[in-house]
Amino acid sequence: MGSSQEFLKRIFELLSEDGFRQPSRGIYVKPWIDAWRGWVGIDSGRYSLGPVVGLFNDEFLKASSEALKRLGAPWQHGENGPPLIMINLQQLAEQDAEGTARISWTFSGKALQPSVAEDIVYCIRTFGYPYIQAHTNIEALWRAAVDERRASPAFIMYLPILLIKLGQLDSLRQFVADHRERPVTADLSVNYEQYVGAILELHGIAPDGS
Repeated sequence: MGSSQEFLKRIFELLSEDGFRQPSRGIYVKPWIDAWRGWVGIDSGRYSLGPVVGLFNDEFLKASSEALKRLGAPWQHGENGPPLIMINLQQLAEQDAEGTARISWTFSGKALQPSVAEDIVYCIRTFGYPYIQAHTNIEALWRAAVDERRASPAFIMYLPILLIKLGQLDSLRQFVADHRERPVTADLSVNYEQYVGAILELHGIAPDGS
């Protein structure tokens, strides 16, 4: 048996072989295609681990950061996420019998075995990588976030960019109408209507959609 730190160290050793880096404990990020980046997060404990798989987009992060900068908000561009969408690895691994047999990281009342790191990475490679690849386009990302309810808590910050790219400005205006006073910065200095206005300006679009 091993500690959670030992498990995470072994997971990183294996994922680094595939080009992942570890910007912080339990977070693994890899350039994927174009501006897309694969993202893996693992909450750890002695009796269970909680791996999730997702992805984010550098273009979206930079646009969000620039919009807040224009509004004078205290914000720095994050280089490692947060993800746009994410899903529990267990839900992906349950797609077939082999994956189900490798789900060794959930709570069973006993300390985790050393093989859990290899099981997690096997399932990330077998099921997580295809999931990331399948969502490196706007349409698939939107379906996952909205129809499949895989949106991360940070998704609302990137939703205006997605709707602009999808040409759904009417939907964006309605969403803003429903959330216009929602604060988007910790100091409450910027609300959602102001933020979306800056996003539209970045894309050369007037508030009325012209």
